[in-house]
Amino acid sequence: MPIPLILTFLLIIFLLIASIYDLKTREVPDWLPYTLIPTAFILKLLQSIITKSPNPIIYTTATFAVFWLLSLLLYHARQWGGGDAKMFMAIGAALPTYPTQLLKYLAPNLNLPFPLILIINILIAGSVYGILYFSFIASKNNIKVKLSKKIKILTLMLIAFILALLIISPPLTKPPLLALAVLIALFPYATKLSRIIQTKYLTKTISLSKVTEGDWIARDIYKNKKLLIKKSIPGLALEDIALLKKNNIKTITVRYGIPFVPALLLGTLLTLLIGNLFVF
Repeated sequence: MPIPLILTFLLIIFLLIASIYDLKTREVPDWLPYTLIPTAFILKLLQSIITKSPNPIIYTTATFAVFWLLSLLLYHARQWGGGDAKMFMAIGAALPTYPTQLLKYLAPNLNLPFPLILIINILIAGSVYGILYFSFIASKNNIKVKLSKKIKILTLMLIAFILALLIISPPLTKPPLLALAVLIALFPYATKLSRIIQTKYLTKTISLSKVTEGDWIARDIYKNKKLLIKKSIPGLALEDIALLKKNNIKTITVRYGIPFVPALLLGTLLTLLIGNLFVF
């Protein structure tokens, strides 16, 4: 079996395992990305040797570097947890180009550089997944979202503007404009719903014994008016937990994110099966 196809299958399997862990425990074991990333580099180096071309290892290194940078930014912005960021980097290492062997069976739209298509599809899958996840929690807990009159008027004005553009726009631009109108309509509700759910259902006060490395703290932690740890840090490190134990801190308030690795899996599958969703 060709090396790109082997790596593609390995990536899907590892993402599936990571998704199960993420949904069940909200944690992703480090052995998953730490096994897949070096395996990808070794196999790509082997491919370069076999084909006598530096391209496989160069593409893998370059794509991994881009995915590493993006994951670092999202991690420090507290949008992704450590497990999400590491699995995203693993995707960059294992899938730098579309496996040409799949083109015998699939006809994806590859009208943009493949890593860019992959990133866009993961973002799209993540947005849809997030909306569905929050909607499920809202439905389960009977949460109702009410917007201010100003927000409603502004949203309607923006939608009206997009619809006006839709009427006079050429055919190829109509689907993206229609999608934009839908996103604008959903955005204020999704934003407020996200805040409500994060405050009421994803923020908990737990004992220090249950705190794990990478947890996000929801509030600054003080001891006798002395600041120990700021809430702006990306995630608790082992030395932070040791500091809390040393200062005899019993409980802390943490904020949990949604299990995001399933969105990485969905975005990857979407890219392999369909490619770029936008035809232009």
